[in-house]
Amino acid sequence: MKKKIIIPIIITLFLLAAFSFLTLTSSGLKLSIKIANFVGPYSIQYKDISGTLRTPISIQNLQLNNSNTSINIKKIDFTRSEEHTSELQ
Repeated sequence: MKKKIIIPIIITLFLLAAFSFLTLTSSGLKLSIKIANFVGPYSIQYKDISGTLRTPISIQNLQLNNSNTSINIKKIDFTRSEEHTSELQ
């Protein structure tokens, strides 16, 4: 009976830790792009990338390629806008 409870708890904790790593660390951001390269139709390359979902994301020399399209972006910055976030009052 205890095994039926412990295994789902361990799996849930592992998934939560993996999600947190991918979204809240700069290393996770880089790994997310490697995963996207593996499963997606585009090849994604960059010279430098930094940031997380909680901090501004900056990408230099971003290249997206597939068999028909090539997109090159010298620099792109993503920042979180406070006016699009909601607060409970």
